[in-house]
Amino acid sequence: MLDLETLPRVPASARKSNRKPVALVFSRDRALIDRVVAASRPPWVVEVFDDGRSAPRRLIDPAVRLAIVDDEALDASERGWLVDQIRKRAPHAGIVYVAARHEPELERAIRGSGVFYYTSRPIEEDRVHRVLDAVFAQPAA
Repeated sequence: MLDLETLPRVPASARKSNRKPVALVFSRDRALIDRVVAASRPPWVVEVFDDGRSAPRRLIDPAVRLAIVDDEALDASERGWLVDQIRKRAPHAGIVYVAARHEPELERAIRGSGVFYYTSRPIEEDRVHRVLDAVFAQPAA
């Protein structure tokens, strides 16, 4: 069962804004990107990046409510750095982390950094769909 109580609280400044909530997807995996876009619903906006280098500038926007990090799109040195940047610059954003393969040590580290949902390839489509559906169903305000 998905516990939406574990999602970070959105600050009042973001809730009061007329801006649409944003989901950032850091991935090159077309199937994953398509899955996120298909699960999103108005008023959510999905923005896709093929690496994490543009993250710091984008993450300061309080409209960013979700970040999906696909570690296949990132250099090994960028993976932890990107999760740290999301935590520092958008502490109100939930993070979904998709690992290339399951490694218990990586999972512990990622979960310990405040990630809302962790999965590894092969992606269990039903579970990921339920997670995304639950997140995108949250009220924008």
